[in-house]
Amino acid sequence: MSAREARVVLRTGTLLLGVLLSAPNAVAQEAPRTQQPPPPAGGCAQRTLGPTLDPIGGERIGRVELSCLPSARHLGAVFDVWFNHVVNQQIGGGGMAFFDPLRLSSHGRSWRQTRFHLNGVEITDPARPGEPLFELPYAAWDGLEYRSLWTARPGIDLDFRAETPTRWLLRGATGMNIGGGTWIPRGLLDREPATEHGATPERRRLRAVAELSLGRTWQLGQTGRLRLIGSVVEHEHRYPTLRSSDGRNIVDRARRGTFALRYRLDDGRTQISTTVFGQTNNRSHEGAQYRWERPLTLQTSSRAWGAHLRWARPTAHVSFFAGVTARVDDERNRHETPFVRDLESAWMYLARPRTAEDLERRRFDAGADWVWHGWRLRMRGAHTRIDIDAQTESMRGVSYLRGPTRGQSAAQSLELVAPGLHHALWGREARVDVERDLRLGGVTFQVVTALDYSAVGARRGSQLGYWSPALGVAVRAPCGRAECFALIRREPLSLTREVSEFLSPEGASTTHVWNDDGDLVPEPGEAGRLLARHGGAFHTMSADLARPSDRHFAFGMRTPQLGAFRAVVTGIGRWLTRRYTVRLSDPSVYSPIDVQTAAGQRVTAYAKDLSRAGEETYVLVNDPDRSRYLGTEIQLHTESTRRWFLNLSASGYWVVSNAPFGSFADRNDPGAIDEITADPNARVNMRGRTDNDRAYGATLLVGRELVSDLWVSTATRYLDGQPFARIDMVETLPQGPTAIMATQRGTPGPRHTAHMTTDLRVSYLWRANDRNTLSVMLDVFNLLGSGTEIVEDPRAGPETFRRALEMIPGRALLLTAEWRGLRR
Repeated sequence: MSAREARVVLRTGTLLLGVLLSAPNAVAQEAPRTQQPPPPAGGCAQRTLGPTLDPIGGERIGRVELSCLPSARHLGAVFDVWFNHVVNQQIGGGGMAFFDPLRLSSHGRSWRQTRFHLNGVEITDPARPGEPLFELPYAAWDGLEYRSLWTARPGIDLDFRAETPTRWLLRGATGMNIGGGTWIPRGLLDREPATEHGATPERRRLRAVAELSLGRTWQLGQTGRLRLIGSVVEHEHRYPTLRSSDGRNIVDRARRGTFALRYRLDDGRTQISTTVFGQTNNRSHEGAQYRWERPLTLQTSSRAWGAHLRWARPTAHVSFFAGVTARVDDERNRHETPFVRDLESAWMYLARPRTAEDLERRRFDAGADWVWHGWRLRMRGAHTRIDIDAQTESMRGVSYLRGPTRGQSAAQSLELVAPGLHHALWGREARVDVERDLRLGGVTFQVVTALDYSAVGARRGSQLGYWSPALGVAVRAPCGRAECFALIRREPLSLTREVSEFLSPEGASTTHVWNDDGDLVPEPGEAGRLLARHGGAFHTMSADLARPSDRHFAFGMRTPQLGAFRAVVTGIGRWLTRRYTVRLSDPSVYSPIDVQTAAGQRVTAYAKDLSRAGEETYVLVNDPDRSRYLGTEIQLHTESTRRWFLNLSASGYWVVSNAPFGSFADRNDPGAIDEITADPNARVNMRGRTDNDRAYGATLLVGRELVSDLWVSTATRYLDGQPFARIDMVETLPQGPTAIMATQRGTPGPRHTAHMTTDLRVSYLWRANDRNTLSVMLDVFNLLGSGTEIVEDPRAGPETFRRALEMIPGRALLLTAEWRGLRR
């Protein structure tokens, strides 16, 4: 933080503190949050179904929404379909993405900043930011909350309670792909059939599903409750690009086993709750969802466990919590010899192929809350540790394909890598918040002043850490019969594994000219002239490196109820400053020259002085360019209807930022840190729309009770295309053929074709008596069978650019039966 910013923050904090202390007649109380009436037992009516826009309180859904709306039963599917302003970076559909890593983002943020909590205790994976260490089974969800703006850490909180009227729970599901044609007009919102544009006729599809959950709840005396739930899930998927050496399409199998135990004691004075859980995962071809070829996929297994404890004394307004969560991943490559990668095919992967890793990580979280005369003191702390053993090949070849219209494959470069790599990384966080809720007349203020600490490093190597202030004010006020709201907040960003791994001195590799003998097989002695060196041994950080920070605001209105409907309109802005990026310590090794690309476009590229190859030092610096976000969100939803509901949400927004070279969520993201941004050729046209920018989106949730307890509901989601850039080759540089982004990403450049899905649920609840219920749910995913492409060819040229490569999943079906034995 600069001295000028520090003075501004100090003055603002002093002013806010003065306002609080100078209001002796104000009645301090908790800010009211929009409350929904409790649902009738087992019913979907008389309440708002689906999340309700609220940038201050956040969006919440409960068990009723989960049972009344179609869902593929995992966080990625729920947020992709129901939460209009949240972007799922890994587009799913067809109920397929159950075992895929989560890539959830909103309001122009990097998905790496998204946090996950279980009953308020953080379970975010420190080794893979943006993912949880543990995924609570769907049958155990009692609700979830998403908060993005009025929070220190944007993220998701899953609720798993012991207080449930269900004594016994038995839930089973099975499903598969059912295929069929497209039920929308030809050419509407997509190019159907995509096969006419080059896509393979084999779609991604859900081959088979088996899911079983069993739960039991005990009443322990007058004060205790114990709940246990176990779940086993197995999925089989087929992908067009997942083929064996003989060309046969093979199956990606995944299995998960989970148990979760929740105990709660409440004697009227003290509340104690404990959560214990464990989980195992196995997957045969991790990475197939990214269009990786079979030799690049990983055979993975993982084990996660955790124990969380919370103690509260409500009469004293004080509570404490502590929790430990750990996970171990074992990964194995699907090839044992150096694999020759096609450079141009790598641009069409939905994520960069990565080396197999054996990961051990654990986190310890603790915190306390204390409320005193309207003041709230909140303290949080966390310590994380990551041990990484990467299984790298000693030689990796990269072939260069000139494209289908420009010739055959040729050797490009050869990378020499140490056969093993170990990182021992750590992270620490701490935060102290002082909050005050005030009511002045009919206006409610929420004010927060905080001191936030974030630090990362390696066991052997540099470390980076900051103490940074945070400030925010949120206001709710009556506007006639409507409610107006606004907030403004300044938050520092947390540091992630990408920073600590960059600071680790472990690892070194070199890239050479490949003197191939013609067989495109890397062999000893084929490494020619040195082109570059890479790795943590050559990493450092700028002496004046500052911590990135967010500044965001929101304002809007919640209308009074108009008949059965209520509307919410929100405007949002956000600025990210000082994002991290990588530069060379001496950029003079490159010089600009005017050249022509392989497709005939004149561009300014950068020639490398090869006499200085091997002198590279990569520096972590602050990007001088800001990331900007402006957006509007609109929602129209029903309230207090008896036999039907409707929830229509729409969003429009604009995001612009810098990001590393290429498209898709792990590259076109402002939170990614990569050596490639040190190459000025990778920065050509780098400023553009980021991967979480879809420009427009709309969600329609509709339900109708046909007869008593027989409901039909649909969820339709339209999402604008992913921004991507045309990739072209400069073939005349001294360092060899070099890829550039010939256009900006998104605007004015193109986007991938729009994404639209409609899911359907038909459900019936049979009430045997006061003690037993049986519900049957039939879900159909991608009901309309839209043939939208999820990826298009980015290679320049009339035969390649925007050629369809793959379609979204076909139509799939899931049948679920659930029996609940209720307490007397």
